[in-house]
Amino acid sequence: VAPNSTANQANVVGEIYSHPILGFGRHASSRFYPTNTDAINQTLVTNGFPRMSTDATGRQYVVFSGGPNYVPDPDSIVFGSLEGNINNRLTDLANGPGNQLIGTVTAPSGVTTDQFVSRLIQYTLNYNTNQFIYSIVPAIGTGYNSNSYVDGLIQSAGVTMNAGTNWRYPGISTPVPAQNFNPR
Repeated sequence: VAPNSTANQANVVGEIYSHPILGFGRHASSRFYPTNTDAINQTLVTNGFPRMSTDATGRQYVVFSGGPNYVPDPDSIVFGSLEGNINNRLTDLANGPGNQLIGTVTAPSGVTTDQFVSRLIQYTLNYNTNQFIYSIVPAIGTGYNSNSYVDGLIQSAGVTMNAGTNWRYPGISTPVPAQNFNPR
């Protein structure tokens, strides 16, 4: 059922997807279907992000995810910092069999999908001014990973993800703190 469908529960504005990574875990991303696609696309382009993608039914969507920036950092030998991404990880944009729907996002009462997406764009911009060190498995090392980023981003907007929280999603139980999405 589409996120904007009247058959959905009240105020579901997005979906959580995941795909396999490194053979043992899954990488989570969040997907939203705004109503005013022209305004959201303009905001994305103005801030240096790619335009929205289109699914098999012709609906445009925006994807929020996190991942390593691979810029050498003295505290992270291999991966660099954890970077907030919008529409720029091809594996998150894919609609193939490896990318599975695992949950939904329900916005706070009175918040539209477009308002929620605009908030997440701003939070991503805020976070990217002061990134954390990337860690593949935060429970083993220090830092945060892509699952930590998605969970923290959604929580910073005032809601929780309705998705898996087990060992298959390393880092999802270690969200990036909400204050890191506030303006600096």
